[in-house]
Amino acid sequence: MRGLGPLRTLGPTPYLEQVNDMNTGSINRLITAHDYCEREGVKTVRERILRWHLKKQKKAKQPIAIQMNKMAPSPVKARIELGAVVADCECGGCEFVSIEEPIFYCMECFIRLHGGALRSVQFPAPEVWAEIVRLVMLRPVEDLRGADDCDRAYNSRAVIYLEKEDGQHLPLTRSWTPNESVDDLVCENEAVEKWALAQLKEGA
Repeated sequence: MRGLGPLRTLGPTPYLEQVNDMNTGSINRLITAHDYCEREGVKTVRERILRWHLKKQKKAKQPIAIQMNKMAPSPVKARIELGAVVADCECGGCEFVSIEEPIFYCMECFIRLHGGALRSVQFPAPEVWAEIVRLVMLRPVEDLRGADDCDRAYNSRAVIYLEKEDGQHLPLTRSWTPNESVDDLVCENEAVEKWALAQLKEGA
Protein backbone atom coordinates (compact mmCIF):
# COMPACT_ATOMS: atom_id res chain seq x y z
CA MET A 1 0.00 0.00 0.00
CA ARG A 2 1.36 3.38 -0.95
CA GLY A 3 2.06 6.11 1.51
CA LEU A 4 2.63 3.92 4.55
CA GLY A 5 6.40 4.11 4.82
CA PRO A 6 9.27 1.92 3.58
CA LEU A 7 8.90 -1.82 3.25
CA ARG A 8 10.83 -4.05 5.61
CA THR A 9 10.60 -7.62 6.84
CA LEU A 10 8.27 -8.11 9.79
CA GLY A 11 8.99 -11.46 11.40
CA PRO A 12 7.97 -13.08 14.68
CA THR A 13 9.76 -10.58 16.93
CA PRO A 14 9.39 -10.84 20.73
CA TYR A 15 6.95 -7.93 20.56
CA LEU A 16 4.70 -9.55 17.96
CA GLU A 17 4.71 -12.89 19.74
CA GLN A 18 2.81 -11.16 22.55
CA VAL A 19 0.23 -9.44 20.34
CA ASN A 20 -2.38 -12.15 20.83
CA ASP A 21 -1.97 -11.95 24.61
CA MET A 22 -2.60 -8.19 24.49
CA ASN A 23 -5.40 -8.40 21.94
CA THR A 24 -8.54 -6.75 23.20
CA GLY A 25 -10.65 -9.31 21.35
CA SER A 26 -10.93 -13.06 21.66
CA ILE A 27 -11.14 -14.52 18.15
CA ASN A 28 -7.84 -16.05 17.02
CA ARG A 29 -8.95 -17.61 13.73
CA LEU A 30 -10.71 -16.69 10.52
CA ILE A 31 -14.45 -17.18 10.18
CA THR A 32 -15.41 -19.28 7.14
CA ALA A 33 -18.51 -20.72 5.50
CA HIS A 34 -18.12 -23.78 7.73
CA ASP A 35 -18.71 -21.63 10.81
CA TYR A 36 -22.03 -20.63 9.29
CA CYS A 37 -22.72 -24.28 8.46
CA GLU A 38 -22.30 -25.15 12.12
CA ARG A 39 -24.45 -22.22 13.18
CA GLU A 40 -27.24 -23.28 10.80
CA GLY A 41 -27.07 -26.99 11.60
CA VAL A 42 -25.64 -28.36 8.35
CA LYS A 43 -22.39 -30.24 7.77
CA THR A 44 -21.15 -29.00 4.40
CA VAL A 45 -21.10 -25.85 2.32
CA ARG A 46 -23.08 -27.70 -0.35
CA GLU A 47 -25.83 -28.43 2.15
CA ARG A 48 -25.88 -24.80 3.23
CA ILE A 49 -26.13 -23.58 -0.37
CA LEU A 50 -29.00 -25.95 -1.06
CA ARG A 51 -30.85 -24.95 2.12
CA TRP A 52 -30.58 -21.26 1.29
CA HIS A 53 -31.62 -21.90 -2.30
CA LEU A 54 -34.75 -23.72 -1.10
CA LYS A 55 -35.60 -20.80 1.18
CA LYS A 56 -35.21 -18.34 -1.70
CA GLN A 57 -37.20 -20.63 -3.99
CA LYS A 58 -40.18 -20.69 -1.61
CA LYS A 59 -40.37 -16.89 -1.73
CA ALA A 60 -39.95 -16.63 -5.50
CA LYS A 61 -42.81 -16.61 -7.99
CA GLN A 62 -40.84 -18.55 -10.59
CA PRO A 63 -38.25 -21.34 -10.58
CA ILE A 64 -34.67 -20.46 -9.60
CA ALA A 65 -32.11 -22.62 -11.35
CA ILE A 66 -29.36 -24.37 -9.43
CA GLN A 67 -26.97 -27.08 -10.65
CA MET A 68 -25.29 -28.62 -7.63
CA ASN A 69 -23.18 -31.02 -9.71
CA LYS A 70 -21.98 -28.57 -12.35
CA MET A 71 -19.22 -25.97 -12.07
CA ALA A 72 -19.34 -22.71 -14.01
CA PRO A 73 -16.23 -21.90 -16.08
CA SER A 74 -15.41 -18.66 -14.24
CA PRO A 75 -14.08 -18.97 -10.66
CA VAL A 76 -14.29 -16.32 -7.96
CA LYS A 77 -11.40 -15.16 -5.78
CA ALA A 78 -11.34 -15.45 -2.00
CA ARG A 79 -10.62 -12.42 0.13
CA ILE A 80 -10.72 -11.63 3.85
CA GLU A 81 -13.12 -9.05 5.24
CA LEU A 82 -13.22 -8.26 8.96
CA GLY A 83 -11.78 -11.65 9.87
CA ALA A 84 -14.09 -13.65 7.59
CA VAL A 85 -13.29 -15.44 4.32
CA VAL A 86 -15.61 -14.29 1.54
CA ALA A 87 -15.84 -14.07 -2.24
CA ASP A 88 -17.58 -11.55 -4.48
CA CYS A 89 -19.88 -12.02 -7.46
CA GLU A 90 -19.84 -9.60 -10.39
CA CYS A 91 -23.46 -8.73 -9.57
CA GLY A 92 -22.37 -7.22 -6.27
CA GLY A 93 -23.31 -10.19 -4.12
CA CYS A 94 -20.89 -11.53 -1.50
CA GLU A 95 -20.89 -14.96 0.17
CA PHE A 96 -18.89 -16.71 2.88
CA VAL A 97 -16.51 -19.37 1.53
CA SER A 98 -14.09 -21.96 2.88
CA ILE A 99 -10.74 -23.25 1.66
CA GLU A 100 -11.74 -26.75 2.82
CA GLU A 101 -14.74 -26.74 0.45
CA PRO A 102 -14.03 -24.03 -2.13
CA ILE A 103 -17.40 -23.63 -3.86
CA PHE A 104 -19.53 -20.52 -4.37
CA TYR A 105 -23.17 -19.82 -5.16
CA CYS A 106 -24.46 -16.26 -5.22
CA MET A 107 -27.79 -15.82 -3.44
CA GLU A 108 -28.33 -12.49 -5.19
CA CYS A 109 -28.14 -13.36 -8.90
CA PHE A 110 -28.23 -17.18 -8.52
CA ILE A 111 -25.46 -17.33 -11.15
CA ARG A 112 -28.03 -16.97 -13.92
CA LEU A 113 -25.30 -16.27 -16.47
CA HIS A 114 -24.21 -19.89 -16.05
CA GLY A 115 -27.57 -21.54 -15.53
CA GLY A 116 -27.25 -21.74 -11.77
CA ALA A 117 -24.02 -23.74 -11.77
CA LEU A 118 -21.69 -23.48 -8.80
CA ARG A 119 -18.39 -21.60 -9.09
CA SER A 120 -15.03 -22.66 -7.75
CA VAL A 121 -13.14 -20.40 -5.33
CA GLN A 122 -9.52 -19.51 -5.98
CA PHE A 123 -7.15 -19.19 -3.03
CA PRO A 124 -3.44 -18.29 -3.07
CA ALA A 125 -0.92 -21.13 -2.87
CA PRO A 126 -1.12 -22.88 0.54
CA GLU A 127 2.12 -21.43 1.89
CA VAL A 128 1.17 -17.93 0.73
CA TRP A 129 -2.33 -18.23 2.16
CA ALA A 130 -0.92 -19.40 5.50
CA GLU A 131 1.31 -16.31 5.67
CA ILE A 132 -1.54 -14.00 4.70
CA VAL A 133 -3.69 -15.45 7.47
CA ARG A 134 -0.85 -15.16 9.99
CA LEU A 135 -0.24 -11.50 9.18
CA VAL A 136 -3.92 -10.58 9.17
CA MET A 137 -4.53 -12.28 12.50
CA LEU A 138 -1.70 -10.31 14.13
CA ARG A 139 -3.88 -7.23 13.88
CA PRO A 140 -5.59 -6.42 17.18
CA VAL A 141 -9.32 -5.78 17.12
CA GLU A 142 -12.07 -5.08 19.61
CA ASP A 143 -14.61 -7.85 19.03
CA LEU A 144 -16.61 -8.06 22.24
CA ARG A 145 -20.00 -7.49 20.60
CA GLY A 146 -21.97 -10.46 19.31
CA ALA A 147 -23.49 -13.73 20.47
CA ASP A 148 -20.97 -15.97 18.72
CA ASP A 149 -17.69 -15.77 16.78
CA CYS A 150 -19.50 -15.07 13.50
CA ASP A 151 -21.23 -12.02 14.95
CA ARG A 152 -18.15 -10.88 16.82
CA ALA A 153 -16.00 -10.92 13.69
CA TYR A 154 -18.68 -9.02 11.76
CA ASN A 155 -18.93 -6.39 14.51
CA SER A 156 -15.18 -6.13 15.14
CA ARG A 157 -13.51 -2.73 15.19
CA ALA A 158 -9.89 -1.87 14.49
CA VAL A 159 -7.65 -0.92 17.41
CA ILE A 160 -4.93 0.57 15.17
CA TYR A 161 -5.34 3.25 12.49
CA LEU A 162 -2.77 3.96 9.80
CA GLU A 163 -2.04 7.57 8.89
CA LYS A 164 -1.73 7.99 5.13
CA GLU A 165 0.29 10.62 3.30
CA ASP A 166 -2.86 12.65 2.66
CA GLY A 167 -3.58 12.81 6.38
CA GLN A 168 -6.48 10.37 6.32
CA HIS A 169 -6.62 7.52 8.82
CA LEU A 170 -7.18 3.96 7.61
CA PRO A 171 -8.46 1.35 10.11
CA LEU A 172 -6.14 -1.67 10.23
CA THR A 173 -8.82 -4.35 10.12
CA ARG A 174 -8.35 -8.07 9.63
CA SER A 175 -8.89 -7.76 5.90
CA TRP A 176 -7.06 -8.69 2.70
CA THR A 177 -7.79 -8.52 -1.03
CA PRO A 178 -6.15 -10.45 -3.88
CA ASN A 179 -4.47 -7.30 -5.17
CA GLU A 180 -2.49 -7.05 -1.91
CA SER A 181 0.78 -8.93 -1.65
CA VAL A 182 2.36 -10.42 1.46
CA ASP A 183 4.82 -7.50 1.33
CA ASP A 184 1.90 -5.07 1.43
CA LEU A 185 0.61 -6.73 4.59
CA VAL A 186 4.09 -6.69 6.12
CA CYS A 187 4.36 -2.96 5.44
CA GLU A 188 0.96 -2.25 6.97
CA ASN A 189 1.74 -4.43 9.98
CA GLU A 190 4.68 -2.25 10.99
CA ALA A 191 2.02 -0.34 12.91
CA VAL A 192 1.24 -3.53 14.85
CA GLU A 193 4.83 -3.79 16.05
CA LYS A 194 4.77 -0.16 17.19
CA TRP A 195 1.48 -0.77 19.00
CA ALA A 196 2.81 -3.93 20.68
CA LEU A 197 5.92 -2.06 21.82
CA ALA A 198 3.81 0.71 23.31
CA GLN A 199 1.62 -1.83 25.11
CA LEU A 200 4.69 -3.53 26.57
CA LYS A 201 6.09 -0.21 27.82
CA GLU A 202 2.76 0.72 29.42
CA GLY A 203 2.64 -2.63 31.18
CA ALA A 204 6.27 -2.50 32.36
